[in-house]
Amino acid sequence: SQGGSQPIRQVGRRHDPFRAPPQLQNSSINLAKQAYSKRSDEGFERLAPIIHRLSEALARLGRFGANDRILDISQSLELMFRPKGGRISQQLQDGMAELLGVDETHKDDIRAAIKQFYDVRSAIVHGATDARRKRNLEDRQSAFISGLNLTQQALFKMLLSDAGVRD
Repeated sequence: SQGGSQPIRQVGRRHDPFRAPPQLQNSSINLAKQAYSKRSDEGFERLAPIIHRLSEALARLGRFGANDRILDISQSLELMFRPKGGRISQQLQDGMAELLGVDETHKDDIRAAIKQFYDVRSAIVHGATDARRKRNLEDRQSAFISGLNLTQQALFKMLLSDAGVRD
């Protein structure tokens, strides 16, 4: 074939990622440096696959990218909290609430967000077999955002705490 041409975006025209870069907080930079300094600890070895899964979730594209992002995050959560037996969703809800919650209202909000996230994950894994699961699949984007945010918070807390990880 003769090939083709692809239009390119020029800085200053349609898209310029440097026009309004996000402002980093000094406290965030210091927390990241503190977490990075612990990379040789034993706890980090167990958290490394979680970090990898979360970075994969951010890079997923393609036909099944939205579903794969949710599955990467759910795998991260399960690696963090290692639920045993049944009622995995409830164990993840309780683990996240205990780790991140500051009071009972906040813990209830975290439980609700994790439940909604895990319901979307279940609809992906088990199929949208009924109206409720079909509605859950429509919430993939919000589930991804809340799941990623909560999982990142939990990961940072585990990295920065002396306890390291949950057993």
